[in-house]
Amino acid sequence: KCEEIMGYKLREFYAPRFNFLTLIHPDDISDVRRNFLKHEKGKEVPPYEYKMVTKKGKVIFGILTTKLIRYRENPAILGIITDITERKISEEAVRAGEEELSAIYQNAPVLMTLIDEEGKVCKVNGFTTEFTGRAANKMIGLRFGEVLRCLHSMESSKGCGFGKHCKNCMIRRTVLYTLKTGQSHHQVEVNLPILADGTKKFFTFLLSSTSFNLRGRSMM
Repeated sequence: KCEEIMGYKLREFYAPRFNFLTLIHPDDISDVRRNFLKHEKGKEVPPYEYKMVTKKGKVIFGILTTKLIRYRENPAILGIITDITERKISEEAVRAGEEELSAIYQNAPVLMTLIDEEGKVCKVNGFTTEFTGRAANKMIGLRFGEVLRCLHSMESSKGCGFGKHCKNCMIRRTVLYTLKTGQSHHQVEVNLPILADGTKKFFTFLLSSTSFNLRGRSMM
């Protein structure tokens, strides 16, 4: 199997001058050396990931499980390498996709918020922080009206959803309905009085909502 994966013939592995570290990617040599030194001191090393380089220069990913043994009356390291290249490639593809989606989300020229099943904001994009003039972490845990500084949300000390005008708020109705039924809405016209720069201003928004499941949680 070593011949098949690494591209070396067995006689090359057994050559007097052949060194196992020849197979290790330069990025991971120091970690492998460190673990070998632990073995020399009689310490056990838990399984760890590292990259290897085949004879043709292809990089593969592996998990090395090692155990101290005695071989022909001498101390030795028994190493079992599990090839996880396909898994790592899949993980990298997923990670690249997530980074791309995150970049789109953060740079979209519209207000975008991620709302949990309790109707509270758990993520906002860059345009939302610019529009509200507030840091993203200052908006997490708030309801959408509180994020926008809707004047109706200030009518009650309990915040958004408890003011006298909140019952008829189209944003609130849309959010609650989407969270409850999973039904999406597209470009619902909403008018809100907002406190902007200390001044009451009226804004008209086109609200779209959609629900989905994220890590076992219902989100919108």
